[in-house]
Amino acid sequence: MTLWNAVPDTGDKDRVAALRDGLARGNAILARVGPILTHLLATPDTSLFSDELVARIRGMCHDLAWQVLRAQAEATGEAGREAFADRNGEALAEHFFSSPLILSHCHALALEWQLSARLEAQYGLDPVLSPLLQQLIATADTSQSSAAMAALAAQSRFAKSQRRMELPLS
Repeated sequence: MTLWNAVPDTGDKDRVAALRDGLARGNAILARVGPILTHLLATPDTSLFSDELVARIRGMCHDLAWQVLRAQAEATGEAGREAFADRNGEALAEHFFSSPLILSHCHALALEWQLSARLEAQYGLDPVLSPLLQQLIATADTSQSSAAMAALAAQSRFAKSQRRMELPLS
């Protein structure tokens, strides 16, 4: 079913054209909903596309968009970088939502965090400081110990950003 023929071709041509464009976009979206819903309903394991994962991915894309825009505003000397990011953030985030590479990266990070949280809840494993990492930090080999400390710091930053649904630009 399409909504295309529901708009009469009379009156203000610009408004009619805008309405037709909006209906065409709506039809395109409706055409994509069926396969997605079919997949989600037919798949018994929803862990790959849970509401939590979708929210995390959306949050990371929004955070990434605002960081890029703040950096752009600073690099170009734009006054009011927060206002600049607020004005353009949604559009850039929408662009990121259509990027398979960004989405798959954010999805992988969100899945990793979800698994870490599940391991913590079920087995009491710290998502930042695993038993193996503790052992490597305590080793007498200073190069191995310092590498383990660097890994601990990186994992701590990752956990902090995932809790906040952020994706550091760096």
